[in-house]
Amino acid sequence: MNVFEKNRAVWMIGAVLVCMVAFGAVGCGNVEEDEAPAASSKTIKIRNYKFSSQDVTIDRGTKVTWKNREKSSSKITYNVTVVKKGQKASIVDVSLDAGESHSHVFEKTGTYKFVDRTNNQPGLEGTITVE
Repeated sequence: MNVFEKNRAVWMIGAVLVCMVAFGAVGCGNVEEDEAPAASSKTIKIRNYKFSSQDVTIDRGTKVTWKNREKSSSKITYNVTVVKKGQKASIVDVSLDAGESHSHVFEKTGTYKFVDRTNNQPGLEGTITVE
């Protein structure tokens, strides 16, 4: 009996371990575990002088998109402004013509007010709470 035959089980286990390490089955961590979870999103539609959602609660890192869903024949432009509670400077200030959209990722916790500054209609304001 040669050395290989005497230690056949040890050689087989060694070969399997080498293959597992080479193909990433063990050790060094799984790439998927290291990746950040996919960011979530929320869409707020604007139509008939109203925001589709007026009180929104989201997690940090969520992308919020405002979409002007007025019919393309209408000349209604919405000027969406977002201000963090207790601050004067806006973090979003954008004009949206019919069919246009704008997105913002909320990275900081807090309460934000969003409002349309053009049309002066009830229903054109809301709150986003970022947790």
